[in-house]
Amino acid sequence: MKGVDIMGSAGRRSAGSVARAFAAGLLLAAGIVLANCGGDSAPLLNSAPRLGISAGFDEIYDDDFDKNNAGAPYDKFDILYVAFAHIDPVTHQLDFETKVGKDIERQRLEILKTNTQALRAAGKLKLVISLGWGSQESLGGTPMIEAYIDTAAPSIRQFLEQNGLDGFDIDYEFPQFTSPEKFKEVAMKIREALGSGYLFTITPNNISNLDGPTINTYFDYVNAQSYNADNDLSFSVSDLLDLGVLASKVLAGADIENINFYNNDQSRVAWAIHQYDSFALGGVFIWQMKPPANQFPGGTFQDYATEVFNATHPEP
Repeated sequence: MKGVDIMGSAGRRSAGSVARAFAAGLLLAAGIVLANCGGDSAPLLNSAPRLGISAGFDEIYDDDFDKNNAGAPYDKFDILYVAFAHIDPVTHQLDFETKVGKDIERQRLEILKTNTQALRAAGKLKLVISLGWGSQESLGGTPMIEAYIDTAAPSIRQFLEQNGLDGFDIDYEFPQFTSPEKFKEVAMKIREALGSGYLFTITPNNISNLDGPTINTYFDYVNAQSYNADNDLSFSVSDLLDLGVLASKVLAGADIENINFYNNDQSRVAWAIHQYDSFALGGVFIWQMKPPANQFPGGTFQDYATEVFNATHPEP
């Protein structure tokens, strides 16, 4: 990696704890050969407690923002992804979305920053803005960032500085990059613009035109939308591992947004933790923030957040 600081330069968790988590993932990944990496059939490779990353997504575009963030268990996450931003189709720079209004999203981000100020100051939480997928903002996601990367890349750094954020994420669904070469160019120029002081991640639900060496070189983490359920695309952690992505960079996804639609499956969180343990991954992330007392078939949101945190932060 090009001098990448895994948790950023300011307010990061202790270098020793991050190094232990990263080294543990590397050692386990290097010493394991997967005989069968298919979706649900992942073998349990190593059940020893490991320090990992707990993450979640929080939507500033959602009209339930206030409800979702009232008493939210921020302390159960190392990274909180803010959804979403887009590349402005006129300026070609990173900006807030117009879905509910840029001013509203900006105000909600300030509330989120106030709510998490103490945790961030203590180095226990990072806020990372995510680039939205799709064409809602006149193709302001992947196509725009690819076409105007020389303008977009420095604007990302500027956006983070102006809004007091800790990193940048690409929610990679569709449209996709046009080629692996374009993906590499985008990744390289964003990483160069960000430097080593910011996190740089990607959250894919497919591997079209992605490649392992580029991810390993320029990205800190990959949030795999490996929900492995009837209403989701057929995408698994093993798709990324087969590309050569380091297991220690991969976070398994738990989709609780659609959890009630899953056939006789009451906890996507348990599945994601199973993948974390089975493949010696870097962590687990939850899509998406809900009120702490919100009841799901497998428990409340507070239960889920605690479950993920405990799995990735075992007692010594």
